[in-house]
Amino acid sequence: VEQASVPLLPVSHRKGLLFFVFVGAVAGLGGGVGLAFALEFVRQGLISPKAAEQRLRIPVLATVSYKR
Repeated sequence: VEQASVPLLPVSHRKGLLFFVFVGAVAGLGGGVGLAFALEFVRQGLISPKAAEQRLRIPVLATVSYKR
């Protein structure tokens, strides 16, 4: 066990801050775009009545139209 001592030089916390912020921003942007493309690629929704019939192997009796 040693006694605490006062450092002779100040500690610089901002030494690589800009680099880490830049790397984090690029990684976040790249990850977000990659995730968006991956989710769109493996989308599990039923887009049309024909796709629903093919996937579920049952006939579609009615549809509800989307009105904007």
